[in-house]
Amino acid sequence: MPVLARKKDYITCDNVNVFTDDVNYSPDNVLNRCTTDTVSNSHGLKLIDLCISTSIRIANGRLHNDKTGACTFFNFNGSSLIDYLLLSEQAFKLISKFNIDPLCEWSDHCSLSICLSLTDCLHSYNIPDTSERFKVSWSYENRVAFRRL
Repeated sequence: MPVLARKKDYITCDNVNVFTDDVNYSPDNVLNRCTTDTVSNSHGLKLIDLCISTSIRIANGRLHNDKTGACTFFNFNGSSLIDYLLLSEQAFKLISKFNIDPLCEWSDHCSLSICLSLTDCLHSYNIPDTSERFKVSWSYENRVAFRRL
């Protein structure tokens, strides 16, 4: 049975303080996340701290076909959620599908599958849409636009 994650990967009650914050500061939004794994070890707590300090969010338990935060690792000791999709909150809109795939016989880990929807991204940066496979040349000038995603 999925439960809300106990430790949040965002700053709760975050807001802009006009006296101390930079003008570009963007406060964290409340993004509840479900999980079927109710135990956190020190590595999980460090990951949460990293997410908070870098404004990166855990997509597991939030997106598409994984609204429950399904476990991704299974062995004789039990199961846990240790394989993550991490991305910025703004990049959530680029993910059109997110799945935790079934366990296979070759690994104790489930693979994560995502589909990126880059159509809006291409139009936002005036990159020509092609009918061929994604064929956009990297240019040094696009680095700032890429980092904003």
